[in-house]
This record gives sequence, C-alpha cells and structure tokens, in this order.
Amino acid sequence: DSYPRYADLGRDYAVWAVFASEEFSVEPMTWCFPIAGCVPYRGYFSRHRAERFARDLKAGGLDVFSGGVPAYSTLGWGSDPVLNTVLMWPDDQLAGLIFHELAHQVVYVKNESAFNESFATFVEEVGVQQWLRDRGDTRALAAYQSRRAWRARVVKQIFNHRASLARLYRSGLSADAMRKEKELFFARFRERYRNERFAGQHPKTWDHWVLGKPNNARLNAITAYHQYIPAFQQLFEENGSNLSVFFEKVRALTEAIPAERLRQLNKLTP
Repeated sequence: DSYPRYADLGRDYAVWAVFASEEFSVEPMTWCFPIAGCVPYRGYFSRHRAERFARDLKAGGLDVFSGGVPAYSTLGWGSDPVLNTVLMWPDDQLAGLIFHELAHQVVYVKNESAFNESFATFVEEVGVQQWLRDRGDTRALAAYQSRRAWRARVVKQIFNHRASLARLYRSGLSADAMRKEKELFFARFRERYRNERFAGQHPKTWDHWVLGKPNNARLNAITAYHQYIPAFQQLFEENGSNLSVFFEKVRALTEAIPAERLRQLNKLTP
C-alpha cells in the first residue's frame, strides 16, 4: 500500500535529523521513541527546532551533526506517499529510496538502528541493480555499480578512521592532547580522501560528508547505515543470491537475542 500517492510537504526535506556524540567517543547518543525504539538521532519536522536543539547540544560540549532527510518509513503503520522532496531524483536513486524504505517494512528490530539501516541499504543496492537488469539498462547499471564501488571504498576509509579514533580515545592522553591528535587524524583522513578521489576522478558525492566540519557525530551518521553490509552481503551470497531466502534468514536473525544476533553478524563479516 506504500507509494501509490504523491504528497507535497511544502518544504525541502521531510524531516531534519540531529546526531550527537561525546567529544572523545565514537559511540552515538541515542533517543528513544514508542514505535521506532532507541535510535542514534533525533528527528524534527521543523528545521528551526532541529537547529536550535543542535546548538544546545554543541553548547554542552558535544560533537553534533544535523541535516535534512528527504524521506522516512512509517514501518507499515501508514501508507507512505512519494514526496516532493524526492520526486525529481534520477530514476535509479528514486527506486533505491523506495526499496530502502520498503525494506524497513520487511524487517525492523527496535533499538538496533545499525542492523535496520544496514539491512535496508543492502536491499536498496541489490534491488536497484536487479531493477536496472530487468529494464535492460546496461549503461545505467554500470554507472550505478561504479558509484557503489566508490561508496564502498569511502565507507571503508570512514570505518578505519573511526577505529583509529576509538584507539585514541582509549589512550589515556590528556583532553588537550587528544583534541590536537583528533584534529590531526581528521586532517590526514581528509587528505587521503582527496588524493584518492582526484586520482581516480571519482564523483563528488561524498565531499560534503568527508570535507565538511569533521566530528564523531558526522562519522556515526554514516556508520549506522553501513556497519553490517558486509555481513548481509555474505548471507545473501551464501543463500544463492536469492532475496526470498535471504529475507527468511534475516528474519531468523531478528528472533535471536541481541548478543547472539551480534555474534552471528560478526561471524558473517569477512
């Protein structure tokens, strides 16, 4: 029942999300809600309210990142429409968004955003490629796969960088020393990204994430959507790249207790 209708919200984004982390922690702050459970962001329908909340968090010494979100899923509680915020996107991007949001209706585990968003992102990627194959659009498929490969390389850099920061924050250095090292870490990370992007003539898609004002919260906004993609990729391939069987296996994962689910995901990760 989702996406048969169109709705114009009269604004550029469906919601605005605010992410936050402690200055010396790679773990995100979370907020809890009745249906969605605990998630690593707080969403607002008003940009002004989101920006005010972000300013309050920054004033408290936290690392903060906020930005507009073009769409979201009601998890099957409502009939989601296609919004004006995404209608003019290229076809493959719009299809990917719909696959992503519909995936949340297939599988959703309260309090486990990294699991939910990684699953939906993986389904999005598989879905777009299958959709383009079915259309016989080989040129668009090749372009999408090239962008996907570049995204995977950037995300891998982000995870490596986040792991380095985690080690720094556990080092026992003074706050001033860690602050200086943190700035150096981010400077090196940006430089590596620039060199690789220009050397390979890759698109600017990730520039605003990597080259913007760096902090822990900005990194967490990415990692939440990609943390378990390698595990889901492995599970998908182990089951003959069959989506129906894959969904059954993922649903079985959701029935395990959180510690066991995490153990199985880590076992699947190459």
